[in-house]
Amino acid sequence: MKISIQKEIKNMITNANGICISILMPVAPPGKGDEENKIRFKNLLQKAEEELIGFGMKKNETEERLKDIRELSSHPSFFRNINGGIAVYISKDFTKVIPLPNNMPEKVTIGDNFFIKPLLPSLHGNGEYFVLGISKSNARLFSASKNSIFEIDISDITKEAQKQIDMIDSEKHFALHSATGGGSGTIFHGQDNSALEKDLIKQYFRLVDEGLKDILNKHEYPLVLAGVEYLLPIYQEVNKYKNILAEGINGNPDDLEPQILQNKSWKIMEPVFKEEMLNDIEKFNSLNGTGNASGNIEEILGKAEYGQVESLFINTKDIFSGDCSDLLNKAALNTIKNNGKVYGIDTNELLSNLSVAAVYRY
Repeated sequence: MKISIQKEIKNMITNANGICISILMPVAPPGKGDEENKIRFKNLLQKAEEELIGFGMKKNETEERLKDIRELSSHPSFFRNINGGIAVYISKDFTKVIPLPNNMPEKVTIGDNFFIKPLLPSLHGNGEYFVLGISKSNARLFSASKNSIFEIDISDITKEAQKQIDMIDSEKHFALHSATGGGSGTIFHGQDNSALEKDLIKQYFRLVDEGLKDILNKHEYPLVLAGVEYLLPIYQEVNKYKNILAEGINGNPDDLEPQILQNKSWKIMEPVFKEEMLNDIEKFNSLNGTGNASGNIEEILGKAEYGQVESLFINTKDIFSGDCSDLLNKAALNTIKNNGKVYGIDTNELLSNLSVAAVYRY
């Protein structure tokens, strides 16, 4: 499944070994620029190889370092379904490709760190969340964000849940017919058919909720429910996941395309993410000048290295400038490494024209 960009970056920081290669490229729309995309990316790989040689790496070593991305990019589907651009990160032991929604300039930068500033607008405010589509006998889970939605395969969970419900249903019908001699329209322990159906739905939802526990708790993203209106409170009743939203999407999710689910769920999630960001901005404005917040990059960088930055704001106009060694990039890397939040936003409008700002933990 797709994991959050924050976790992608943290994994890259943890696993980086030796020289780090960062490549940015805008991608022409599928069908219109397929050949152009291949040529431009090939040229960027050539530039990366030349810079690696400039770092003292031998020709055969550069070829080995770039082998995986050359193989990936030669596949006909590599540039398809990308709307905007790609960021490619390569170290000795891994190659990572991250599609980005925003357009960008071409860039190759090589050094001791990855160039992650272009990823910042996707970190917070456009964050990751789950959508769970539920019906009486089916469930579908999606990982979504402002610009994307991906279905997660939970067929093992739903099949096992349905198998158990079928067994329960059979046992109840057997008991019902045994008690009444097989007559129709009968009542089982004082319950009519609608009550029995609701009870089976509730048990099915409880089994699905239990099956999803490991996936949901691993990421702790907000969860938006989608389903026929009367089903949503039934699932809410059995749900044990702490980060589920009260508001859901009404309608049969089996009839809705993923993109429709994404559009409807984002209308619910956007104010939730925006509220978190505005709260952090308000915290900065209240603490600025007290020693617990700052707009000085040299001070911020020192605090970030020691894990003292709780939230960091970097102006979007600066995200493509510089390279992997610039101070803003280093501050972002260290903040993420130490589980702080990083925002790529228009700080001119929200933070009194500061190009960088930070709130400290202590």
